[in-house]
Amino acid sequence: MSLRAVISEKFEPWRDCMAEVLSSHGWYMNVDDLYRDCLECRRLLFENGEAFAVVNVVEHPRDTRLFILVAGGSMAGFDKLEPVIAAFGREIGASKAGFIGRKGFLRVLGKRGWTSPSVYMEKEIV
Repeated sequence: MSLRAVISEKFEPWRDCMAEVLSSHGWYMNVDDLYRDCLECRRLLFENGEAFAVVNVVEHPRDTRLFILVAGGSMAGFDKLEPVIAAFGREIGASKAGFIGRKGFLRVLGKRGWTSPSVYMEKEIV
């Protein structure tokens, strides 16, 4: 099976959920952009049938970080997926993983070791 076929097989069950998340949060891309980026290996899709996460690897001169661009599914599924993402990160030398989410996520994810060192804000300037 080709890489394209594997990515498509893993991506398609989550397509509607991804589209909804991207749309509701006003992201600068749509689900087709995300799919193309996964096919081109610019973003990595992790999924386990219960949850998914699309991850960017961000390399800086002195550190590598994982950025979870979009995620969905059940919290139990994400709890199973997180160690897989963390192991991948350690394998490539990443020191941290991060994401931008609703404030309510901190109530749930704070119990799982996630912290909120800063808040992402934006202002339209057009």
